[in-house]
Amino acid sequence: MSANNERCVYLYRSTRDQRIRYVGRGASPARAVGHTGGTHNPGLARLIESGAYTIEIAGPYTSARDAALVEAALLSALRLKTADADLTNRVAGDGPRFRPLGVPHNFADRLALPPLSVSEIGRITGGALLVRNSFGNDLEPGRPRLDPVNPQDSIVRENIRRYWLLEPVRPGWIARPASAPRVLIGAAGPPTHRYIAGAALIDIKRLATTPDREVPLIKDESADLDACKLRGRLIFDLRFDQGRQSHFIWVDGRGVRRYDKVRPR
Repeated sequence: MSANNERCVYLYRSTRDQRIRYVGRGASPARAVGHTGGTHNPGLARLIESGAYTIEIAGPYTSARDAALVEAALLSALRLKTADADLTNRVAGDGPRFRPLGVPHNFADRLALPPLSVSEIGRITGGALLVRNSFGNDLEPGRPRLDPVNPQDSIVRENIRRYWLLEPVRPGWIARPASAPRVLIGAAGPPTHRYIAGAALIDIKRLATTPDREVPLIKDESADLDACKLRGRLIFDLRFDQGRQSHFIWVDGRGVRRYDKVRPR
């Protein structure tokens, strides 16, 4: 059957727990039912053998591409897992996937990884400076905020490297470079679901020659803001207050918060 005719999306649902176990697309209901005559997917085969399933279909959509996008979005929302007790699909589909706000599509798989704590980030990076990376209107003329749907690396880098009130910590970093954070992390999203929008290596050698409220980054225009493979990861215990002095947190390589002005609640 030509892929150009695959304008329907279907799914197999377990009647035992109502979970969706398989998602596919085809030209007609015949394609959806066809798996019952034989399938190379072991998990789906076991579901069919049990007899405890329903088949549901959506469409037809205007084009095969539209159907492919719906299938990919559904697979992304359900998230592929390896355990046969969950979704049995082996591939993610052909289309954009759900991803953290402000994170490029090629980091969508990071959603499936466990959330990190601020302390873990400190230990992973050898010390990190976490700064608030907000969405919304431009910060000032010529300085746009992070676009949560279409993030651009140049804007992320510009927003996270300045203007932070670093006076309480910067002199110590300059005097003792070994104590300075290694990675600058921009955290975006709502307070209870902060995502890492970008992580860049700090150029510690330039701390003394960079403006006071700016964090010098290693100059690598090809960098994808994924230092230590952290871009797109969720942080479960990061909170900023409204005061500008509370818009950054410093955690050292042992995972100890060295600067955190968030007021206890």
